[in-house]
Amino acid sequence: MYHPHHSRVLNIRPPPTNNWRQIGLDQREEDHDDLISSTYTNGGRCRRLQQQKGLSHDLLKYKGPIHCARMIIRDEGILGLWSGAAPTVMRNGTNQAAMFTAKNAFDVLLWKKHEGDGRVLLPWQSMISGFLAGTASPVCTGPFDVVKTRLMAQSRGVDGQMKYKGMIHAIRTIYAEEGLLALWKGLLPRLMRIPPGQAIVWTVADQVIGLYERLAAWQESMRLVWSYMLYGPSNSA
Repeated sequence: MYHPHHSRVLNIRPPPTNNWRQIGLDQREEDHDDLISSTYTNGGRCRRLQQQKGLSHDLLKYKGPIHCARMIIRDEGILGLWSGAAPTVMRNGTNQAAMFTAKNAFDVLLWKKHEGDGRVLLPWQSMISGFLAGTASPVCTGPFDVVKTRLMAQSRGVDGQMKYKGMIHAIRTIYAEEGLLALWKGLLPRLMRIPPGQAIVWTVADQVIGLYERLAAWQESMRLVWSYMLYGPSNSA
């Protein structure tokens, strides 16, 4: 398979045919990484391995995770293993902030459900709120996601230089060369994937939280009953 980025990642010439399925670089991603895991388990190596899927074995630059890590350290230094870490942290932090803020806002707006009021939404209500909240994340994090992918995917060119020097430089370069909307490439497929997933996640999460709260209330009531039976009304509180 050939993609314009392959010439950098694999150091091969484009094949002489146009009948090749392109690999989307801006249409991905796990949306619930925390900030610590995004720093310590940055996926630069895995992303480069995934870009090679479908290629014949003799065209592969990276033979596996260990070989990929060794090649990146040799060509780019140890910090090359953390390429794209800054936009990953920004993406994941913005993602969580947008997701939880939007979920609480839609709960209040649609169902008059406030945090800590003891109410448990019906599953279909949680599904609607979760779906709508899931649309906020891709829109808010699109630029960071695109920049993260570009930084992870790039390799040194024939001149030995990297095209993107860092997160800010990548944003400026993409904007100058491709326009503002290029920072949101891959938004549509992410909107097709993330909101349905969040609808399911929040449907389950709200019911589990509601079950836990009901269990906690039952335990408290049982504590009061036993306290009353053992010590009388004066010590039951």
